[in-house]
Amino acid sequence: MLLVLDNCKHVVDDVAALSERLLRAAPRVRILATGQEPLRLAGESVWPVPPLESPHSPGDHGPAALRRFSAVRLFEARAAAAVPGFAVDAANARAVCRRLDGVPLALELAERLDDRFRLLSSGHCGTPARQRTLRAMIDWSWELLSGPERVVLRRLAAHHEGCTLEAAEEVCADGADVAPEDVLGLPARLVDRSMVVRAASPGRTRYRLLESVAAYALKRLEEAGETERVRLRHLTFHTAPAERAEPRLRGSDQRRRLGRLDAEHADLRGALEEAVRRRDAGLALRLVNALAWYWYLRGRIGEGRRAFAMALGVRAAASAAARARTEAWRTGLDLLGERAADVRTPSEAIADPGERARAEWFLSDVLLGAGDLDHSRDLATEANHALVRGDLGTLERSGQESLAIFEELGDRWGQVRAVELLARLAEIRSDHRGSADLCRAGLRPAEELGLWLQVSLLRSGLGRIALLAGDHAASHRHHESGRALAAEHGYRPGEAFALTGLALTARRAGRLDDAEVCMRDALARAREVGYAPGIALGLAELGFTAEQRGETRRRPGNSTRRPSPSHGTSATPGRSRSPSKGWPARRR
Repeated sequence: MLLVLDNCKHVVDDVAALSERLLRAAPRVRILATGQEPLRLAGESVWPVPPLESPHSPGDHGPAALRRFSAVRLFEARAAAAVPGFAVDAANARAVCRRLDGVPLALELAERLDDRFRLLSSGHCGTPARQRTLRAMIDWSWELLSGPERVVLRRLAAHHEGCTLEAAEEVCADGADVAPEDVLGLPARLVDRSMVVRAASPGRTRYRLLESVAAYALKRLEEAGETERVRLRHLTFHTAPAERAEPRLRGSDQRRRLGRLDAEHADLRGALEEAVRRRDAGLALRLVNALAWYWYLRGRIGEGRRAFAMALGVRAAASAAARARTEAWRTGLDLLGERAADVRTPSEAIADPGERARAEWFLSDVLLGAGDLDHSRDLATEANHALVRGDLGTLERSGQESLAIFEELGDRWGQVRAVELLARLAEIRSDHRGSADLCRAGLRPAEELGLWLQVSLLRSGLGRIALLAGDHAASHRHHESGRALAAEHGYRPGEAFALTGLALTARRAGRLDDAEVCMRDALARAREVGYAPGIALGLAELGFTAEQRGETRRRPGNSTRRPSPSHGTSATPGRSRSPSKGWPARRR
């Protein structure tokens, strides 16, 4: 016999007592109970009911693709019943299903989203009042919580993308309403009551609220007058872990720390916004300086630039050394993003010698790519300058030594950079197979770690080798892959490097219009920043293109041909693009 007990959340203790008596009296009875939390009986099996599948990716579009998701199918059925002639499309279905968390009841009630708690003031006849609005549904669950559970739930809503138990203890416990030791078990109890979702994360468990519950809890936080106090604890907590993680991004713990920062990224962004709102320059500068290397490794150039601008825009008192460090990082990211920047920013004001050395190395690497060899030489490392000078012996020695050191340290980013240099050396020596093998060897860890700037350059490096081998299809494929990735991350030097490879490939394949458009875009940007190697190569390539057309009397810098190729993105010359740094060979 199967006994179904539905919606037990408001009488869970009574249902548990009844079920225990029934099971003792009739051992062969099976009970299926639905509710907000388990009955906690011996032999009980808990089956969590997840939200319906909802479309989150921008790539999930079109009615046919959308109907693969159960949330969309339910939404369409209910909407069509209420509004004859309703047709699902990408805009309405994705917005409703995402913002209502794929919760079936919410989807059945969805009429407007501007205020998710004013959904359908009237329901079908016979529907209980508590089921007519989303707020009523959550209100019902809220009233069943104990006092400490309510306190923790509303304070958990201060987190943007969930939190660890450690974060919950720091942000939710104040010693008055809830003690730190009491927080340990409360998130788990809220999970049992279906108010919080337990989510797996690299090396730790995270707790998050569905959007509807989070919006409700934030209103409760405001009603309790705790918003400012909890936001400050959230800001203070997230600053310290970011600073502790920063040095561990260089070494054997790199992968794990990157994963943790990925998981905390939305909350770190929220913490920065809160520091700026409070005009706390000290905390804002501490946060962006702690995250600078993370943004660089992840290729989040645009986000880093915006964050540095926000922090430096707070004109309150702050450490001169911290401000100088931030200026140095912002200068480098501005150059990577192809924005004019003052490359003479002094680093002497950075007090810590290690931080000063890292800032000088970063500026050196970026300035070298921007063509500022004189200033870069004052700051730079040996291997990069050996590459520029054509000193292949020094390049090989320095590259091998740096690879060995990075391997000893367990720093996979450093290993990828060293392999990248050695791949260019092999290419210069016409060891194309060896260069391709090195590029592929660097790609594996770069893709695993999400080092997207290096992935872009290495993919274009494979395109360069394919170009030299005469494989135009592979060259186009690799260069376009590198270009698309660079464009996605705002890495304009990498985008321009790939576009130049696409132009060279197109010219040799006889697609002269595409070749000219790409090369003219690169040439225009090279002239803007005065990048001599890029200007020289651009003019030479335009001359070769004109010659192939039979237009030998036309000046290379002028043309009336401006078609729009599929990859027509403007480019600025940048890192890795002088002839000695591994440009595609310019044979005619």
